[in-house]
Amino acid sequence: LGVHRGDCCHTATSLGAMAPPTASPGLPPIALDFLLFLSRSERTVADASADGNMCEEDADIWRAKVQAYEATLRAHLAKWEGLGEAGIERYRSRIEDLSPSLERAFERRRCAAEAAAAAAAAPE
Repeated sequence: LGVHRGDCCHTATSLGAMAPPTASPGLPPIALDFLLFLSRSERTVADASADGNMCEEDADIWRAKVQAYEATLRAHLAKWEGLGEAGIERYRSRIEDLSPSLERAFERRRCAAEAAAAAAAAPE
């Protein structure tokens, strides 16, 4: 799931053709890094339900990766000076929603697999 810019898995095919963040008036570089990584993490978690060949071991790997994403995001958020309490809480909430979102994606995938198996087993 190479979503972090420093990850050796960072490729144009895995992340799309995204340019690195550039300096923006009012946003420090740590904020740009945080926002880009948060967006990629949320997209990666949402894509977890699309992996139809996932076994339970793969799910454990996804969970570990999301936990690492959360820790990295919390560390970046702590370094974002001048954000304000409302902004901190908003982003903290989005970070805290990554693991539950992953579990919801797994549940949707499980339900879809069960429905497909039931449909295949049903007499015609």
